[in-house]
Amino acid sequence: MSHRIKYILTILILFFNISLCKGETIEELFEKGNSLANNGRYEEAIDCYNRILDKNPAIIEAWNYKGIALHNMFIYKGAIDCYNKALDISPKYIEALVNKGLSLSKLGEYDEAEDCYNKALDINPNDIEILIKKGCCLYNRGDYDGAIDCYNDVLNINPRYVRALNYKGVALHNQGEYEEALECYNEALNIDPNYTEAWDNRKITLRASGKY
Repeated sequence: MSHRIKYILTILILFFNISLCKGETIEELFEKGNSLANNGRYEEAIDCYNRILDKNPAIIEAWNYKGIALHNMFIYKGAIDCYNKALDISPKYIEALVNKGLSLSKLGEYDEAEDCYNKALDINPNDIEILIKKGCCLYNRGDYDGAIDCYNDVLNINPRYVRALNYKGVALHNQGEYEEALECYNEALNIDPNYTEAWDNRKITLRASGKY
């Protein structure tokens, strides 16, 4: 094959690839970006989300997914900036509120994180996962009573939610309420005997109480 033919083929391939790139729809870019993110290829995923935002900066889902990718890269302030962009457009965008709370918690900004969770719960007060996240935020702030209140709210919705029972047990343990903590772990294990974390926490509490 002559050098001229090789050159022409190279140009045609480059032109074809560029045409494909320009022709990608927003839906295709979302699908590609999410697939990349699911495989831990966050920088490439962010490139897809940026291309979506270049097409239309008002697409809040792109800001949210970009924020998630940055969060997973431990770039928490950058993630928060993305969530804020989404919330500037749609202040009640619950996914961005919750994800902003997670990034704020990673930075130790627990009061601001709690505010995000409260706003999300104003929209959906019975969302178990948001209640759990708020409870963990309060626990990490050292507000064990507040955390227990959140876990109790979860258990009022679903009494068999073992994560809430386990987390409640941990909070009670930190208050020195070992008997009540053990009751929580035992209840969780009655529901799910294979819940390793509850077994581990139960052992810790038994040791602390002098029963192990």
